[in-house]
Amino acid sequence: MSVVPLGGPPAIANKFFIKTAHGKYLSGGPQGALACSPNTQDWEKWTIAPVAGKNNVFSLRSHHGLLVCAEGETQVVANRKDVGDWEQFELVLSPDTNPFDGEFSGALRSLHTKKFLSAQPDGHIHANREKADAWERFSFVSERPVSKYFIRTAHGKYLSAGPQGAFACSPNTQDWEKFQITMTKPGHIALRSHHNLHVAVDNETGVVANRKDVGDWEQFELVLAPDATPFDNEIKGGLKSCHTKKFLSAQPDGHIHANRTEVQAWESFVFVRA
Repeated sequence: MSVVPLGGPPAIANKFFIKTAHGKYLSGGPQGALACSPNTQDWEKWTIAPVAGKNNVFSLRSHHGLLVCAEGETQVVANRKDVGDWEQFELVLSPDTNPFDGEFSGALRSLHTKKFLSAQPDGHIHANREKADAWERFSFVSERPVSKYFIRTAHGKYLSAGPQGAFACSPNTQDWEKFQITMTKPGHIALRSHHNLHVAVDNETGVVANRKDVGDWEQFELVLAPDATPFDNEIKGGLKSCHTKKFLSAQPDGHIHANRTEVQAWESFVFVRA
């Protein structure tokens, strides 16, 4: 999948709070201590970045610029400057994860110990669990949750829905270009416009935004780009109509079709936090 990098509203840096099963938050101190805290202040904010060349592997950097490190099964700290195996964690997302939600859950497996991080009731963090049960599950909560997105095409314009249901592309990033994205079932979404109407595929060349209710015609399978993650400010992917079984395609003249069998440039969209 290829997406042409184009301009638009600037991506705002997004950080996450990491909530444990005990209702507290991972907290990184300035000297590298890692524990749990009831607070949601700066020490509890984390920058979660993908590791280049590895799928679903991330590093966690604290407010102080230091990385979480699993030194051993009961020794997890946040005091490293560089990313090695000890500072890398595989993310195992819950099956119902919606990448557009401001909060989602998952587990973190250390690439060093090969075991899951586990939040203990006393506030300590271990990396010694073979499987992910309740204590090994974390909620990743965006510090800047959003409910709407701009959807940018390969031609540098944005999907836009008019009050009467017209659906086309626009150079603007105003209210008509904002969409609320809801998960209808795992891996499938619906797009609701500023006018509270859903995008629907009537046929391969008839895509509108005039429906009040969600059926197959108003649902899309979300096919994420290989490097897309729910931590991204801009999420790349394609949209396959549940009605035509084909991908939405943004035409250079501004029309939207649903008649492509695979994702190429024109079928790639970038979902940008509004």
